[in-house]
Amino acid sequence: MRSTRSAAAAAAVAGVALLSACGGGAAAGSAPVLQGRVSFYGALPDDRSSGLLVLDLATGEHVRAGDQQEAWDAAWLGPDRVAVVRGGQRIRTDGPGELVLAAADGSDAGMRVDGVGDVREVAASDDGERLALLGRAEHSSGDCLGPAPAPMGLYLADGDGSGVRRVADLPVVSHSLALSPDGRTAAVLDRGDDASLPAGGDWCAPGAERLVLVDTATGASRPVDGVPALLGVPRFSPDGTTLVLDGGDEGWADRDVVLVDVATAAAHRLETPEAAETSPVFSPDGQRLAVLRRSAEGAAEETAAIAVGGVGATDLVDVVRTGTQDEDLAWTADGSHLLLVGAVVEAACGPGVELGPECDVATAVLDVRAVPVTGGQLHRVSDAVSGGQAGLAAAPTT
Repeated sequence: MRSTRSAAAAAAVAGVALLSACGGGAAAGSAPVLQGRVSFYGALPDDRSSGLLVLDLATGEHVRAGDQQEAWDAAWLGPDRVAVVRGGQRIRTDGPGELVLAAADGSDAGMRVDGVGDVREVAASDDGERLALLGRAEHSSGDCLGPAPAPMGLYLADGDGSGVRRVADLPVVSHSLALSPDGRTAAVLDRGDDASLPAGGDWCAPGAERLVLVDTATGASRPVDGVPALLGVPRFSPDGTTLVLDGGDEGWADRDVVLVDVATAAAHRLETPEAAETSPVFSPDGQRLAVLRRSAEGAAEETAAIAVGGVGATDLVDVVRTGTQDEDLAWTADGSHLLLVGAVVEAACGPGVELGPECDVATAVLDVRAVPVTGGQLHRVSDAVSGGQAGLAAAPTT
């Protein structure tokens, strides 16, 4: 499971200073029958900070996995264990991150995995036998105008946390790690070669964003051809042959689904000028694709919807209108329902004011809702969601 923040949410909720987890009203009607577990980032009433929550969809009960420290990335290691990246601060530049392997039922604080001084992200193979990490040998300053930090590295480890080894050096600005189901290929976004960093300049954004595929056995990397300038979070298909993500060239209104052939490292953008699509994700059986989408010109809360179609994303049909500025999307493990995190964002600078340079303070109400993939009503399944990355991911069944 990757920590997934959609491109739409990054624009919609940017500058939000106060983010409430009080929950929003769900549609009326009979609640859906759900099974399995889902993880996301949030806070329970007695929590001191936001961490990884695991929700039992059948009972509605939450537990917190990996202790009370801040957590910002995680991966499922089978149905009962999770790998959690945590630290003293959720803001990634404030301190080093550590990886712990913990019980998904919250019964332990987690076993720390050593070998990486500052862990930023984690991903796992489908069988939970391989872990991939983004991290550095030691923690670096988060000052974008200060000295450039040490190069990021791609690390591999066994599913029990043993055998940690660095397999590739990556550019300073590398993020959005994904690992193929068989663990043989990693995908990561970066900002190009570190040689492009201007002396004394802003190392946080030194160049155009790229999507790169890394062979986890050899460390060899292949930049993907044909991707747009602005990229969302990559996700592998269940068979590992395809990556899907969203991308655009100018802003959030021109986001489209982008499919990448892993064998050839070539991208194909499915352009839809009338709509913006974000957060594409394959169904568990690999036969369908779900996306968040809205009109390229209409207000998000008026036109936002979840759409489902074939893997080519050419026959998308709206399943439900959401009425929110949507942040994250996931399938349940059995493929019967879709899970959504969405927010009603309201500028806090007076009536009729919109978020922007003149007003960057807002309130938002987020919750997790579910809808049958065949269509129907959205029903709230949790209101324990905090701001930032939602990280929705369903636990595997085996």
